[in-house]
Amino acid sequence: MTAFSTYPSLELPGRIAKLTAGVAANASTVAVLLVGSLARGEAKSGSDIDLYAITDASGDAHEDWRFAADGVMEDVHWLPLKTLPSDLTDRGVLIDWLAHNTAADHLVVNRVLYIDTRRAAMLARLWELVRMRADPTLHGELAAAHAMRALTIGEGAIAYAKTAPLQAHQTLRHAMQALLEASLIRLGWTLRGSKRRPETAHAYRRDVLVAHTLDLLEEVVGLSSLTIADAGRLARQRLAIRGKFTHQLRRFAHDASARAAVRREENAIDYYSDLVATGFHRGAVNHMRALAGFDRIPHIVLKTLGSTLVTVDDFLRCSAIQADLRNTWAAIADLGTSELDEWWQRLTTIAEALREEAAE
Repeated sequence: MTAFSTYPSLELPGRIAKLTAGVAANASTVAVLLVGSLARGEAKSGSDIDLYAITDASGDAHEDWRFAADGVMEDVHWLPLKTLPSDLTDRGVLIDWLAHNTAADHLVVNRVLYIDTRRAAMLARLWELVRMRADPTLHGELAAAHAMRALTIGEGAIAYAKTAPLQAHQTLRHAMQALLEASLIRLGWTLRGSKRRPETAHAYRRDVLVAHTLDLLEEVVGLSSLTIADAGRLARQRLAIRGKFTHQLRRFAHDASARAAVRREENAIDYYSDLVATGFHRGAVNHMRALAGFDRIPHIVLKTLGSTLVTVDDFLRCSAIQADLRNTWAAIADLGTSELDEWWQRLTTIAEALREEAAE
């Protein structure tokens, strides 16, 4: 049980067994796999418990967050086998699926916790998909696909530039996520989770394209001049906004999805402050401001309101949402726009270089 040695007081092996039993009790569950830092033996206090529930049910892949005690969050990723590509020999289909789905990345390192032996043969395609994700001959093509995705998202940012400049900046941040992934995947990296992308990338800074990507990312996200004091302030704002957001949602919690969102935020864990306290401030702020999708919570609020507003700009202008929530949101997001055109040109140059390299 060495993977759990950093959790002696939480009795995590028993806790994981209980969580696994609950997931396996679902009639559609074919297998339960442990992934993430626990599977890799790299867990620290506060690390999530990440499970993949492989099912033969219909429906889409989705994530079930289970906020629990002791500062540990339980994440169950439900992956229906029917959502996997049907023909793994079709290179184009395979690359496209891998570029838009992170399941195979997460499963490159896993520990099997449960398999229904009667249906074990159904997992053959999944195991082959995971094997292919780790195949070095796919790295270039997959990197090129992520670079193309970065360009497509970036084009969306430019489209927003005149009518919704704040959304344009936020969208460019998402494009930078795809570009960073492209620069690392070509070197054999598999995705490990949003909090550690920049830290992982720094280990590859000797590579010219990675270095250029990191420099641009830090400018777009606002990490270039970040201090520990700034990180602490942002962590405190992030914690404060949860209460404001929960209060706002509670006012409009007229359906099950809104009530679920309220419960999720009320039980959420403030791991940002711990990260800042241990000096891990760059990753914490990057997770808050760039790679965690800072437009998602407004969308939950707007959906609850029955609103058709879709941009960050709309959210910050929406009078139905309390002003202190909007103001705090804007302060955390730090949505500047003055250098958008320059950033877009640099992103395009790097993305095209990545695609050209993959084509050689």
